[in-house]
Amino acid sequence: MGAACKHVEADGPEPVGSRGEVDHAEDHVAEPRQAHRRSPGSIPRPIPEAMIRVPATPCVPTDRTLGRETPPVIETVLFDLDGVIRHFDPAFVAEVERRHALATGTLLAAAFADPGLTDVVTGQITRESWITGIGEALGAPDAAREWGGQPPRVDPEMLALADELRARGKTVAILTNGTDTIPVEVEQQGIACRVDHVFNSAEIGHAKPDAQAFRHVLDALGVPGNTVFFTDDSPAKLAGAVEVGMHAHPFVGRAELRQELTRVGALR
Repeated sequence: MGAACKHVEADGPEPVGSRGEVDHAEDHVAEPRQAHRRSPGSIPRPIPEAMIRVPATPCVPTDRTLGRETPPVIETVLFDLDGVIRHFDPAFVAEVERRHALATGTLLAAAFADPGLTDVVTGQITRESWITGIGEALGAPDAAREWGGQPPRVDPEMLALADELRARGKTVAILTNGTDTIPVEVEQQGIACRVDHVFNSAEIGHAKPDAQAFRHVLDALGVPGNTVFFTDDSPAKLAGAVEVGMHAHPFVGRAELRQELTRVGALR
């Protein structure tokens, strides 16, 4: 991304040829019987080449000889954004609903209802229009606008993990079901400069779990699916990644994610 980051606070064998088996092959090959009856001064008969024992190259089993394919090397780690790198506080939403006399869960139910959600994450409407629609549907425009202004908490340890992966030569990217404001958000929150690419469904025109969103990432990066590791806190979003051949992993926490990245060779 290239922009400067804003600070985010943390929570001896002997050599062959000296005593080698080839040099002493004649020690193991019996001469013909008549050789013992040679008269003094007679010319010794040469040992046929076919009788010289040449040590065979040891056969070391490989994945190919064992009928297994060599596992692909993970070169790209693709993160979901919300629920993985940044988080929203449920208590904030509950407090907004309480103050505006809305039943618990009302705001999220309206926010994630279609067609509004699909329209905003595929770029058909703006985030501003989406928030306005939520307020109109609930008859509580102030509550919807307050909910929409909630600041996320960026996980500094996840950003540190991204730094570590990049230091190991891995490409680190984000694929989010986002809105038209994502580019500004990740820039202001100090996320954009800690990854190599941010892929936003609102710009792609397809949202997870649609495989076309994941194919867009592969095409943009110019890499095969089996070299990409993808993690998302929503298991349902992994289906498209699996369809294009990515290594898909449900995110449940940093420690478990690090363990899986180490298992597949992306970390040590």
